[in-house]
Amino acid sequence: MSLKKIVARVLGVVGPALLAWGRTEAEKALAAVKNSPTGSRITELVRDAEDTGKSGPEKLAAVLADAAPLVLALVTKGGLKAELSAVETLTRSVIESIVADAKAIPLARAILVALGLKSSA
Repeated sequence: MSLKKIVARVLGVVGPALLAWGRTEAEKALAAVKNSPTGSRITELVRDAEDTGKSGPEKLAAVLADAAPLVLALVTKGGLKAELSAVETLTRSVIESIVADAKAIPLARAILVALGLKSSA
């Protein structure tokens, strides 16, 4: 078995656990929101904002205005009380993370192919 295949198998087994280990509560909350139906809706809002012809800050402001109420509803659903500024900070982090993920996808795919964790097709 090649070293590449060994590394791929080891990373496939322990990689997710290593990534989860050491995450802060804020990082866990960010990941939870991104992987929820609310995160899916925010991703749609980000995609819709791409073709508006607005500047980056204008796009962020527009998406933030639409997404913050969604995050507030998610946070308060369980009876939690949250300050709007904290919700806006979390929402901004979710938006920025979604945008960063979209920009990093080509590089991420290349890394996974190079490590043998994904086929090149």
